[in-house]
Parts: sequence; structure tokens; C-alpha cells
Amino acid sequence: MLTRFTLKRIDPLAAGKVLACLYLVPGVLLSAYIAAVFALLDHRVGRVNGVNGSPMVVAGMFILAAPVIMVIVGFVSGILGSVLYNWVAPWTGGLEFEMVDDRGQDD
Repeated sequence: MLTRFTLKRIDPLAAGKVLACLYLVPGVLLSAYIAAVFALLDHRVGRVNGVNGSPMVVAGMFILAAPVIMVIVGFVSGILGSVLYNWVAPWTGGLEFEMVDDRGQDD
């Protein structure tokens, strides 16, 4: 039996936590990509702001920073997105979706 529901409100903190966790995966993948790119660079390219440095040092900074930055971006975007949804939902009626109640049914 299909049951219709309307999503009227999203808790901003809960949405922020969920999106922070979801954004961790692309952050780790971005770190792996950055590590691979910098591992392939020649050491002659290792100049950062006129100071000689190993590309792996710069890569290490990005590898550590990318997941953290992505988690922060996910948390903030989750909060902002839910606040915007909560602001618009009363005017638009919210998102409508249908769910199937399959409790007590064997597959």
C-alpha cells in the first residue's frame, strides 16, 4: 500500500551532520588524486612562493586539508540547504513522496 508523505521541515543540524559525513568520501578521493598528481611531478616544479620545497610537502598539506575542508563545506551546505528548504517549504507545500508500507510482509 502506497502512503503519501510531505516533508515539511528539515532539522539544519541533522542535515549538516549527514552532509558532512557524505562529503568525507569525495574529500578522501580528492586527496588520493592530489597525491597521485604530486607524486608524478618533477622535483624541479617544487617551488612554492619562491621557496624551494618538495612537491610531496605541498601534496601532504593538501592531502591532510582536503578531507577536512570537504567536511566543513558539507556541514555548512547542509545547514544552509535545510534552512533555505524550511524557508521555501511553507510557500510551495514541501516535497511530496510516496512510501510503501511493507511491514509484516515476507519477500
